[in-house]
Amino acid sequence: MSKVTLLKPMRGLDNRDSDKRKLNHATNVALRWMAARWPEAFPDDTDRIHPLVIGIRDQILDALSSSPDTASSAPDTGLILRALGIWTRSPPYCRAAAAGRDRINLDGSVASPIKPSHQAYAQRLLEQRKERQKQPAKAAPAPTPPVVVPKPFTRPVLSLRRAQA
Repeated sequence: MSKVTLLKPMRGLDNRDSDKRKLNHATNVALRWMAARWPEAFPDDTDRIHPLVIGIRDQILDALSSSPDTASSAPDTGLILRALGIWTRSPPYCRAAAAGRDRINLDGSVASPIKPSHQAYAQRLLEQRKERQKQPAKAAPAPTPPVVVPKPFTRPVLSLRRAQA
């Protein structure tokens, strides 16, 4: 029984943080909000994860639009859809799909069995991820030495003085 972690935990945000860090933080907030709102569909325990029903995006958008109290406390719709994409491509989710678990609705009720083609796709994603992890990380290219432009040759200037008598 392990806990799901999808994105690296964010530490304190300040003005020096990049836009990507801020987006990841906002996506983490959206994932936590979805897990609090629909704990059966987005559980913390990896043993309880099931593939979501096809069309879950529409169910989420309908739930947001149907209750005004939910919509006011919800993160931005774009963040929720980004979080949903991250959730459905996560290794625990792919393992659940590859294992052939039934698809579920937002409330946790069984919707339908997973198709063998979807099961094979999830297995292929897991294998590709494993292959990428086996490959050594690409080394950063060696920095090129700075180009030294030689100074043009100049003749020394001779000053000729007249000898004083």
